Amino acid sequence: NFTRGTRYVPTQNLVDAYERIDGSPGKYSSSAINLDDPYNGWDPRMKTTVVVPGSYFLGFRFPNYIYPGGAFNHPGNRLKQYSVRKYRIEPMSELPPSGQSDLNYIVLRYADVLLSKAEAIIETNGDIDEAIQLINRIRTERDDVKLKPLPLGLSQDEARKKLRHERRIEFALESLYWSDVRRWKIGKDIYPLDVKDQGGDIIETKFPGG
Repeated sequence: NFTRGTRYVPTQNLVDAYERIDGSPGKYSSSAINLDDPYNGWDPRMKTTVVVPGSYFLGFRFPNYIYPGGAFNHPGNRLKQYSVRKYRIEPMSELPPSGQSDLNYIVLRYADVLLSKAEAIIETNGDIDEAIQLINRIRTERDDVKLKPLPLGLSQDEARKKLRHERRIEFALESLYWSDVRRWKIGKDIYPLDVKDQGGDIIETKFPGG
């Protein structure tokens, strides 16, 4: 059934981390957006990473609890409100045979090079403006992403927060965040973490090492 999404689903916590296109924070929910234009006003990376309510996956509108017969996640997944789009092949006419993929395996992205250099500058208390300019290359110098650049003149702590946020969004669902969390030693600030369903009910609580 090609209308199914993945077993691996973004949590509300991740989706809430996306900025609006003007750089302001915002809580994302199907009750607070235009379901006919659900990505309007948000960081363009959300559209290429997350299937949100009102959008389409493989030609089917998501999710099926709002649009009967629409796209849905694997039946065993209790998270129904979002699905994964990043590195999944669309449209259906371009799907390769089962067990195959036309996507290349990614060893290192240039964005990781830029953000790693920015992080090194920040953590060694170097030229913070240079680090911010590197982060802004990710936000402004691409065809697919045009976001408000971060301001210069930030403190080391402010720049660190911006860098860590940028890494989380840029590499969302690429299996880098857990390594970042360990390197930054911020697990105590994240966990315990409640995983909530579409109704806002807690279905699981994640603890360090769990």
